[in-house]
Amino acid sequence: MMFDPVRADFEERLARLDMMSRRGLGLEAPGTLGRSHYRKRGLRLPVITPLVTLVFGLYGLKALLFHGVGMPTYGTRIIELRQGNLIEQIVALLLQPDPLTRALSHIFAAFGF
Repeated sequence: MMFDPVRADFEERLARLDMMSRRGLGLEAPGTLGRSHYRKRGLRLPVITPLVTLVFGLYGLKALLFHGVGMPTYGTRIIELRQGNLIEQIVALLLQPDPLTRALSHIFAAFGF
């Protein structure tokens, strides 16, 4: 039996198509939404989205605390935290009422929280 380059190329293309079919791909025309467009992608965890969500959530919680206990009580608790250990001092620094916290507190008051 002689080596046939056309036959070898054909069998190589068939092997590639079989492998693609096993991975869930199919024959697709360029520029169309075939099976590969809808297949489940690998698990990727974006870093930015959870961090932004965490920051906005913590700001919302801070504003709810500020609104809930009122400025005088909130201020005295911040002063008490400043006199504590290093972690409490860091928390006091983070919980300082800033313009965004005050604005969110006014928004919560407008909605009746």
